Amino acid sequence: LALDTADDTPITRILKQAVDTVGKAKDQTPPKTEDERIFDEKFQKYIATLTEKGYFQGTEEGSDEYNQRLQKAKDRLIAEEEKALEARKEQAEIKKAEGNTFLRESKIQEAIS
Repeated sequence: LALDTADDTPITRILKQAVDTVGKAKDQTPPKTEDERIFDEKFQKYIATLTEKGYFQGTEEGSDEYNQRLQKAKDRLIAEEEKALEARKEQAEIKKAEGNTFLRESKIQEAIS
């Protein structure tokens, strides 16, 4: 959209503001979800631990080798998080089955504890 900058009318000011707002919105990344923020925190702690243990020793931050190790670390943490999630799901299914058994036996207090 091309606007005549010499034309300073109320409608052109509104249109210019709208164009600026849309342009700024395109440049912004969407806000992170709660899960993404939690993962980012875990990842930062994980990287700090790996750094303390010398995982990045001999590499310069931003180098190809460093970035490859960083990606490998991220992939490993993602795999560990997925494994932990599956374990929690399995535990939840076990608890659900136990609760259902108690309900069938009319043991309400046991079902909710």
